[in-house]
Amino acid sequence: MTEKIDDYLWDPSAPADPEVERLERILRPLAYQERPLGLRPVRRFSWRMGLALAAAATLLVALLAGREWMAKEDPHAWRVAGLAGAPRLGDQPVAGDERLPAGKWLETDARSRARVELGGIGYAEVGPDSRLTALRSRRGEHRMALRRGTIDARVWAPPRVFLVETPAALAVDLGCAYVLSVEDDGSGQIHVTSGYVELVNGGRRSVVPAGSVAQMRPGHGPGTPYPAESPAALRAALAALDFGVFRRDALDAALADADNAPMLWHLLQRVPQHERARVYDRLAAVAAPPEGASRAAALRLEPRAMELWQRELGLRW
Repeated sequence: MTEKIDDYLWDPSAPADPEVERLERILRPLAYQERPLGLRPVRRFSWRMGLALAAAATLLVALLAGREWMAKEDPHAWRVAGLAGAPRLGDQPVAGDERLPAGKWLETDARSRARVELGGIGYAEVGPDSRLTALRSRRGEHRMALRRGTIDARVWAPPRVFLVETPAALAVDLGCAYVLSVEDDGSGQIHVTSGYVELVNGGRRSVVPAGSVAQMRPGHGPGTPYPAESPAALRAALAALDFGVFRRDALDAALADADNAPMLWHLLQRVPQHERARVYDRLAAVAAPPEGASRAAALRLEPRAMELWQRELGLRW
């Protein structure tokens, strides 16, 4: 029997064993039968479903990004730390290294000094009796308001990224180091020690190169830049020409020993038309006129001629 079973199991055409046939009949209802699985049909993908999935994905990305942003500090934020005395941030003393938010005033008294880190583009040391605030701090623009006091700024950002508003003029950094001070009446002074700073008030502009000083007055704007070592007589003469009623004796004093081309280029644009020839001749004697800037064009203050002079003197950005 064993031999028959083995033959039949391997070869269905061989003679069957009755016992095996009985087992097959018993098990036949359990044999595999091909039939549908009975699953519900899948709905067609619609544009509404696409929008819903896209919105969900966008929300997930936003949440993850927001979580990451909250975990990291703004790389453009300003920070302030005390250097001496007890500087105050708003109505609280500066405690260690703190963030300087836009609109909150930093103040120092007669014995206080502080340091403001300018979001990775430089820093400013704040002198005694100063009051300032951050206005904007973001990539491409860092803007401060200095209402009184002094800052000693060191900036390595590209030109026109760091700006300081004062009551008399806007100081636009052109990649430099400078000391800027503002008095209680809003008047001020800037001393540039490296690079250049542009002072702007309405249509009046002064480009102050390294080694030069410029005064500022509310209602007038920036004055004519002059070398920091200039004698008192020259400084007084320029102040009279920049901020007062024109006096010929003041121009005589300004031109007496004038040998600074940037100063003369600014002065040319600020004297009455009938006095320009005197200033132009002195400027031409100090620095040869650039090609394309004729005497007649310069005396008329034609924009092209003045721009050529400006570029020649390294004052153009």
